Amino acid sequence: MTWDTEFECVIRCYLPSLDMDAALEPDLALPAFGLDSIGMVGLVASLEQMYGIVFPDEELVPANFATPRAAWATVTSLIARDRIAG
Repeated sequence: MTWDTEFECVIRCYLPSLDMDAALEPDLALPAFGLDSIGMVGLVASLEQMYGIVFPDEELVPANFATPRAAWATVTSLIARDRIAG
């Protein structure tokens, strides 16, 4: 799974229990490394600002932030949706 450096940096900011030297694996369980509901709100705001997207309410579900793979898939689908609409 490939994502950009900025995405990885933002995700890591919300994972206080993840060692800085540890790889951010695509299927890493984000809640197990410290992403809680408050962190998810901050992560959403950061991703919206970084990528110029808006998460619709139906995308604000824990499954979309369970792993880096799920979060990146959600971000890229919103970017693609905005390009098509735009």
